[in-house]
Amino acid sequence: MKTRDKISVCLNFLIAVLVVGCTVWMMSGIKGPLADRGAAALKFFTVDSNILMGITAVIVAVLKIKRKGELPRWALALYLVAASSVMLTFTVVALLLSPFVPSGYFSLFTKYNFFFHFFVPVLGAVDFIFFEDGRKLRFRACFLAIIAVALYGVYYIVPLMLTAAPDGTVNAARDWYMFFRLGTKMLVPVILIISGMDFAGSVLLRLFSRLRAAASAKREAE
Repeated sequence: MKTRDKISVCLNFLIAVLVVGCTVWMMSGIKGPLADRGAAALKFFTVDSNILMGITAVIVAVLKIKRKGELPRWALALYLVAASSVMLTFTVVALLLSPFVPSGYFSLFTKYNFFFHFFVPVLGAVDFIFFEDGRKLRFRACFLAIIAVALYGVYYIVPLMLTAAPDGTVNAARDWYMFFRLGTKMLVPVILIISGMDFAGSVLLRLFSRLRAAASAKREAE
């Protein structure tokens, strides 16, 4: 394997170790904002997307070892989905959640959430942009990123809508991301904003990866 592939393998194994460690850390019951104990922690998209990132990282690392750095297109597409999902977590926390939590903006970037909300997303983006070749993926691959968000959206939104009061008020205990503080009238804006942010993230990851890969190929050809 080339040096860059070895670095990528190490990065991906690091991602996997961090995800496992932080998931166990949260599930152990150590208190923190946007956290829960045991299997209840899986209700958060943060945890789910990081687990997806961790599993994908292991798959990618193993494939690179076995195939001497070459990744099949399906694995690269899966990595795009996982990386854009954790980047969505970072973006939503940074722009939509942290400004409104009573415990302070940076409270959502402490303990295990520092890794879930920031470090793992950054590592995933760094690996995809600098160590993968986005030129192998067509633009339509970016739409795959929405699948993970759509599946979680069904789990999160449907029960809220079904149990909402006649005036549109939702069960605050189940609206842990506070997206529906203003009631069910936020349904369309929430869907458009979240899915739009996720899609934009996948487009940017692919774009930057393609630009970096093209620049690298040009340098090597000179």
